[in-house]
Amino acid sequence: MYKAIAFVLFFLLCSCSQQVNEQKESCNYIEKNKDEIHLLITLLSSETWSERNKAETTLIELGLDIVTLLRDWKSFSDPNLKQSCEKIIKKVLLAESDYAQMDKLEIKPEKITCFALSFDGQYLAYGDAAGNINIWSVSESKHVRSFKSKTSRIDYLFFGPECGSIVSFDEAGELKKWDISKGSLLLEKEGFWYVCAAPGLNWFIAVSANSERISIYDFDTFESKDELYIDNNETLSRIILSPDGRKLAIGVYKHPRNSITWNNIYTKTVHIDKGLKLHLNEKVYDKSEPWFFSNDGEILCLQNVFGLELINALENKSLMKVNHGLGLIFHAALIANNHILITATGGYNGMGIMNFWNVSTGKIIRTLEDLEMVSIKGLAVSLEGKVLVALSIEDSIIRIWQKINN
Repeated sequence: MYKAIAFVLFFLLCSCSQQVNEQKESCNYIEKNKDEIHLLITLLSSETWSERNKAETTLIELGLDIVTLLRDWKSFSDPNLKQSCEKIIKKVLLAESDYAQMDKLEIKPEKITCFALSFDGQYLAYGDAAGNINIWSVSESKHVRSFKSKTSRIDYLFFGPECGSIVSFDEAGELKKWDISKGSLLLEKEGFWYVCAAPGLNWFIAVSANSERISIYDFDTFESKDELYIDNNETLSRIILSPDGRKLAIGVYKHPRNSITWNNIYTKTVHIDKGLKLHLNEKVYDKSEPWFFSNDGEILCLQNVFGLELINALENKSLMKVNHGLGLIFHAALIANNHILITATGGYNGMGIMNFWNVSTGKIIRTLEDLEMVSIKGLAVSLEGKVLVALSIEDSIIRIWQKINN
């Protein structure tokens, strides 16, 4: 009887391993093969090392899907199962955080003021203090287009939903939409104070210069769709839009303006319905400012005096905290289906460092050092996490990495 069971398990190991290579790209793979996969997970409790090793090897090939499935591994009581799950997750996340540098752009003589990565990671745009906008092809490693704004500084850039156009926001409060292929100005509108957008959306968020009014604007026409007013006793400090277009996080501080401290800054959240209507939520996060949302909008990263905190935006539950430590955290991003947090810091010796953290354990799994970058002040990741871009403002160097196991 035991020989028969062993034979069946061995057959499942072999057949599942072959199928993984063919079907692991399918998001429904685990659901379709859940019985076989749960049997493999059961094998992780085996006292026989060879059985555990074969099961681990097969499950590792499932990548991030198995990491999600084993997210509660810390609560498992069986020591073999717990050890194997930790080993599987560590190996998968190490592979997901393995990037190789592709390009190094030294932008001189003008100082870079902002940059943006297209949602597919194909194009990088950067603006400078002289009003120049440049487009760089990441896949071809070459410069493809330049634009010149009349004003002196570009403060914000974002690509259109098809990446065929780009919008610039300058210090004069003007929005301009540019055609990348033709190099021409398509549309312009003035009178703005703040702008934010998310990759792939056909609309964006902006605040007019003469009021504390948050509005949704159409990307094609720059016409307003809906508005949300802020309390007269509050002043906006930062607005973040989730990539799925369903949430806003608004950083505000109470008056008076001359007493801006972490004690009177807090974050509000806004729900955006399918009709693009704005609805203010009751939940408020004290002594913090919004930093970014995860791609699915489920996690909100907050910045505070100590460092950063990841919040489950659906359950309002704290997931992870990272303190500044020896270097200030200048930027951060989530990759690998929210399993990995990247923090970009200025190290103790003044050199930039990027740490990759396991969100579930709060431990560093990889560190990129010796970057020859002074205090990383900008970080961007493509939606699928294949392209990573970091900016050092002091010496205007942009470095581009690509994930090795694409």
